[in-house]
Amino acid sequence: SSGINASTGTTVSLDLILKKNNIDKDCPTLEFELMKRKRIWLDRSGLVTIDNLELLGSVTHLYLDNNSINVIENLESLSSTLQHLSLQSNKIEEVGEGLICLDKLISLNIRDNHIESLIVEQLPEKLSILDLRENPVLKSDSFSEEDFLDELDYLTVFNGETLIDEDDKQESRMEETNEHSLQDETKKLREDSQRRQDLIAEGHDQNVRVIEHLKKEMESYRTDVRASIQRSSSPNVGPLPPRQPSCEPLHSLRSPPPSVLPLKPSSPSAACRPLSSKRKGSQILEPIKPRSPQATRPTLPTIQTEVDISLRPTLEQALVDTSELDSYLSEVKGRFRDLRTGCAELEK
Repeated sequence: SSGINASTGTTVSLDLILKKNNIDKDCPTLEFELMKRKRIWLDRSGLVTIDNLELLGSVTHLYLDNNSINVIENLESLSSTLQHLSLQSNKIEEVGEGLICLDKLISLNIRDNHIESLIVEQLPEKLSILDLRENPVLKSDSFSEEDFLDELDYLTVFNGETLIDEDDKQESRMEETNEHSLQDETKKLREDSQRRQDLIAEGHDQNVRVIEHLKKEMESYRTDVRASIQRSSSPNVGPLPPRQPSCEPLHSLRSPPPSVLPLKPSSPSAACRPLSSKRKGSQILEPIKPRSPQATRPTLPTIQTEVDISLRPTLEQALVDTSELDSYLSEVKGRFRDLRTGCAELEK
């Protein structure tokens, strides 16, 4: 190629590009390999000028660090693709107008050069990262950092420091405050959820104790009723002694349902007659007759736990009602189990 001095290595050459980027010069698709490369390294190559970049394809990152370049020029062939340009540690004295053509450039590193003057108009307007450190221009009285910050609207990193304006700082503080508030609210919700779960567990345990107590009472009552029925059907049997409570009364427990309350004893003057059953299909039992005309039924004394033979159907009905207590206990336990599971899922 004309204008390429490969022997001295002071300008960009095809051999230099292939060598620095590990591309085989005997590759049958050499042109295709060059065109598909997005990053090109030409650092530490002894370059004095920038030229022959038309040999490259759609390059987005170009690294020319640690050379002897003194002028920024001949970048027009990369104007529509180049986004990152690094010229650190060269001998550039002025930027000139060599960067104006780079419309897509967003990152420029010209650190450690000999730049003594620089104005905003010499830089691409979409720059977001700019590094000017270790240049004499930063100590010049004519240099104004505020002008750069005001004119370059997209600038976010200047000389290695991230720029945050007052609005961004206030927004950051608000986000931090909102985050702390959210954490406090989350902690409060967890504590409230734990308290509700503890109350539910305590209520569940109390209800279980109530049901267990009622179950014991009903079992005792069922036993007494069965014994009363058997004594009613057997002759020459003395009166049943009064029933003692199966356990100490719990004042804090709820009363058993009305369907399982003990029956009131019949008054001595009450007429003995069969009671109708509320359950469909149940048969009303007739009073048991003596075994023989000679056998006379002894008169049972009227006490609180004695049961008249005519009340037998009602007593049997009471036994049927108390048998449902087990299923009631199972249903209550199931409901509380579902409730605790729901609370656990809510806490998550």
